[in-house]
Amino acid sequence: DGASVMLGRRNGVAALILADVPHLTEQHCVAHREDLGIDDAWGKVSLMKNIKTLLRTFYTVFSRSSVRKNAFEELANVSFRPLNEVRWVSRHFAVKALMKNYTILIEYFQKQVEEDNDPIANYCLKELQNPQVHVALTVLNEALVELADLCTVFQRSCISTIKAVQFPKAKISKLKSQYLEGSEVH
Repeated sequence: DGASVMLGRRNGVAALILADVPHLTEQHCVAHREDLGIDDAWGKVSLMKNIKTLLRTFYTVFSRSSVRKNAFEELANVSFRPLNEVRWVSRHFAVKALMKNYTILIEYFQKQVEEDNDPIANYCLKELQNPQVHVALTVLNEALVELADLCTVFQRSCISTIKAVQFPKAKISKLKSQYLEGSEVH
């Protein structure tokens, strides 16, 4: 994963082995590198930062209160997972759970706002009713399927260099054809 204990220039495992085996080539984990790159991209778009905050809020709301969790589970049959900092597969599961229960979440948060005037529920309801957020989550849900699949491919132990290049190119082409027309987003 690029930790200094493994890839550090002086005392990392790769550097120590390189001293004895000069033809050694070190390589950062491809799946982790992909996750880091996409995480950087996610953090540069304000709408994506808002969605990340929303997903974390959902998890916090339902994981820290058994009363809220039970009230929500009466409406839906899903549980929210934590949103890990880097892993795209975790983001895929979080967005998939949200989209699967979008209408139910709106109902739940409307009820919470009406009954308790809960500010967190009010924030969640406002975000869920924002058309820009809804469209972004819909597209993100579709794109994350592809990225999670790519991440899974990169984690295979027997992936060849050629496949490691071909799979991302194919995913990029697929996403471009779905969402871009030249440089215009559609």
